[in-house]
Amino acid sequence: MQLDASNQQLLAEENQLKTMNLELAASERALLETRANYQHITANVPGIVFQYLAQPDGRRAFLYFSPKSEAMLASAPDLIQRNPDTFFQLVHEHDRESMTHSWREATRRLSIWNWVGRMVVNGQTKWFHGVAQPERRTDQSVLWDGLLIDISDRRQAEQELVHSRHMLRLVLDSIPTRVFWKNLAKEYLGCNRAFADDAGLAAPEDIVGCNDHDMPWVDQAELYRADDQQVIDTRKPKLNIIEPQSRTDKPAAWLRTNKIPLIDADGILIGVLGSYEDITEQRAAEDRIRASLQEKEVLLKEIHHRVKNNLQVISSLLNMQAEYISDPRGAQIFKESQLRVRAMSMVHERLYISPDLSNVNFGEYLHNITGELIQFYRRPDVKLQIETEPVMLTVSRATPCGLLVHELVTNSLKYAFSGQPAGGQPHIIRISMQTAPNDHWRLVVADNGIGLPSGINPQKTKTLGLQLATILTRQIQGQLTLKPEPGTVFEIIFPKRG
Repeated sequence: MQLDASNQQLLAEENQLKTMNLELAASERALLETRANYQHITANVPGIVFQYLAQPDGRRAFLYFSPKSEAMLASAPDLIQRNPDTFFQLVHEHDRESMTHSWREATRRLSIWNWVGRMVVNGQTKWFHGVAQPERRTDQSVLWDGLLIDISDRRQAEQELVHSRHMLRLVLDSIPTRVFWKNLAKEYLGCNRAFADDAGLAAPEDIVGCNDHDMPWVDQAELYRADDQQVIDTRKPKLNIIEPQSRTDKPAAWLRTNKIPLIDADGILIGVLGSYEDITEQRAAEDRIRASLQEKEVLLKEIHHRVKNNLQVISSLLNMQAEYISDPRGAQIFKESQLRVRAMSMVHERLYISPDLSNVNFGEYLHNITGELIQFYRRPDVKLQIETEPVMLTVSRATPCGLLVHELVTNSLKYAFSGQPAGGQPHIIRISMQTAPNDHWRLVVADNGIGLPSGINPQKTKTLGLQLATILTRQIQGQLTLKPEPGTVFEIIFPKRG
């Protein structure tokens, strides 16, 4: 019986031992699985996982340092765990004090350690962000579970963004044009330095959240906001707005303003971008120029008026002198000279009554001088045909051209029509002024009369009228040609500008 009891006890102990072995094997498997999971996590975390212990007596040690240290810090984990100074010596000399201070403060407060600084790895400076959670143990030591992340790329992007913003601000603050932008509620979101100065602000940032009612130009607030609303409603720019700006702290000004809709990359309207420049001095200068031009116009009109009057006096003197000449031939010469003076006087007369003080409507001028010639020579039987493009000539061109037509028409009236032309057709003098190639004018004076004697050369004739016509043609840099056509046809080609 005692043997059976002993056997049963041994069997029970053996079963208990088997159970313990099974539990131990399960625990080992669980531990291995946990360790594998932990290693998997530390291997996939985007940084170095570490455990750091700080003793009350000042000793320190890394209890754990994940394998990523080899890639990120070029140092093996076991080397850092054996000698923690290996890690701290990698910290940039200008950032060691900030790291030490942050560790001490986090230890004193038992708060999360949060540090951003540089570390030198194989001569290359990198930026890191370290965070760790502290836990004070019963022996007063502090255990830190933390993570160290390489943020060099992010830091570079941030610095480039800061540089880009700085450059944009520098550009905006360097241009003399005032620049501003608003949201859909017509509240200011920002401006450049020049605009802030106009608004009496210490810095451009002070304008954020303000509207035009908060600005020194409160009297124009609704006017400016109405322009903003129009841009918002139509989603179209409003450009070259000339508008006033009155304020209490400065003299009134005139502005040239441009406003365009601000639309983001998704096509959503988010606000209004505007700019303006002070054109007060420009407008004042324009007013001075306008006043000066008006004075000159008055003076020029007076000059034309006096020249016209003087020429009319000369014409009257010639007419009076002709009355005392008994020789009909001599009297006729005086009368014809009077007509020439009258033709020159007409140019200044037309300029005096015209709003354009430098150009003469040549078509109207031709009608006037040829009409007077018809009356003077008492030739109602001669029909005038005047065909001109809209031609405006300067005084320096109109006077010689007018005298040239005057001489050629006079020649036709005096010599071309000795009787009725063949076929019972009326006597006709035709004058045309048309554009010619190479930026020239083509002036034609023609009649259907008996024509000039054969072999005559206008440039070598001894008659006063044709001599004057040749001289006047040279004066306008033209070329006078007698065309071989029925009647008499003179063609003058001359440049439009001379």
